[in-house]
Amino acid sequence: MEFELASPQEKTLIRIRACSYTARAALEELEDPQEQQLRVDLLLEAEDMLLETTRLVHKLRDFVWDELDKQNEEEESPSTVKD
Repeated sequence: MEFELASPQEKTLIRIRACSYTARAALEELEDPQEQQLRVDLLLEAEDMLLETTRLVHKLRDFVWDELDKQNEEEESPSTVKD
């Protein structure tokens, strides 16, 4: 599928998969840098990525749980039958 033709949701999924792949590759290639500033920079960027990933997970959970809550409310609400 061409990225430009993908829906916003499909683009998000592609981006998430690319980020996961990139994080795994970075972890495999990571060596302890000798320069202290580079260590700090790597840590700060990894923490920023973790923060953004956490925000993404929370937003996606909200989508899922909000939908499930709506479904449960519909199932639990008494149906009104008019005579």
